[in-house]
Amino acid sequence: MQMNKKTTACLLSLALAVCSTQAAAAEAVSIDALRAGGITFEPVKGAKNVAVKTKGQRMAAFGIGMLVGNAMGSGASNPQDALEIAQQAGNLTQQAIDDYGHQRVGLLGPAPVMQDALQQRLAEIGVPVHAADAAVGYRVQVQQKVWTLEYEGMFKDDYHLAYAIDVSMKTPEGKKAGRTTCTGQFQQVRPLPEWQADEYAKVVEAATAIGAECAGQVAKDLGLVGIEG
Repeated sequence: MQMNKKTTACLLSLALAVCSTQAAAAEAVSIDALRAGGITFEPVKGAKNVAVKTKGQRMAAFGIGMLVGNAMGSGASNPQDALEIAQQAGNLTQQAIDDYGHQRVGLLGPAPVMQDALQQRLAEIGVPVHAADAAVGYRVQVQQKVWTLEYEGMFKDDYHLAYAIDVSMKTPEGKKAGRTTCTGQFQQVRPLPEWQADEYAKVVEAATAIGAECAGQVAKDLGLVGIEG
């Protein structure tokens, strides 16, 4: 993805790594402007499930990719053809790893937590937060682009959580006011049974921590003066 005036800020803690990349520079929005027009948050998109990419699925997909690669490579007649075939096989292997039989578990991601935190901070400083269908004032759209529980690697039993939350804002006149993505990887890694224990309690805890941390970074990136902390 190409970005203009790219700004990158990473926040690190013992439990969490957040990297927020500002894709479009946003001028600071004054508290007076927010109080005058209010703000509307549209319903969060894509936050209803966590995709679980297991060790078995990854190994099966890798095997499929290798079989496809071997079949494709059997007809190579020169080094250049072999190189091109190898690249195509690599792409197919990665796509198989990405797409092969992911489990989807009905757990909300960090995006709703982040949106709730932003709404609460705005309300605390006297900014009207309109109902989602009001379509008045500043308008914010939050989308959970990535929320996955992923197998670490071929020789490990640990899994990590990866996430990306895309946030865009428009002025009351409908003009683009800013866009940012809070993305990263939760630093805690655990075997899959530990993540699954007590109805994925540790995943829920991680989503809460990630959402709260992203709220401050998104507020800063979008220039929402006074609610960054």
